[in-house]
Amino acid sequence: MISRVAGSWLTALLALTPLPLLAQALMPGERIRLTVSTVLPRFEATLLGYDNDSLRFTPTDTAVVRAHAVAAIHIRVRERYRGRPRATGRGALIGTALGAAIGALLVVADPGECEPVSSCAVIGAGMVGAAGLVVGTVVGVAVGRPRWERISLPLRP
Repeated sequence: MISRVAGSWLTALLALTPLPLLAQALMPGERIRLTVSTVLPRFEATLLGYDNDSLRFTPTDTAVVRAHAVAAIHIRVRERYRGRPRATGRGALIGTALGAAIGALLVVADPGECEPVSSCAVIGAGMVGAAGLVVGTVVGVAVGRPRWERISLPLRP
């Protein structure tokens, strides 16, 4: 019984061990971001390949596709593109807050025949806040910042 449990734990441990190594592996064609030295600015490129002492890539911001190779010793920062996560929740929260504030201010600025003003301000905040929720959610789905992950390759820095 104990050997069966130990065998199960050992199998699970061995199955999970290579996951961090696989997460670091770069494949040709991936979008990367590099800082080559302290003089040059950070730039984005498409990875062509790498070996023990150099990295081969094509910069994405040039019209002419030219391959470049840089010695690993000159590369200061290496990052991999991990996608563009959506900002849906954040957009919804910001839209609701701005809409509620604008709705309340509009009612307080011109209450008309509404009495008491405080309850009308709450109603105005709720109505315009709901519209802000919808607009903020749509904007949050459409907008997102690119996410980059620092990587360490088996290059000699």
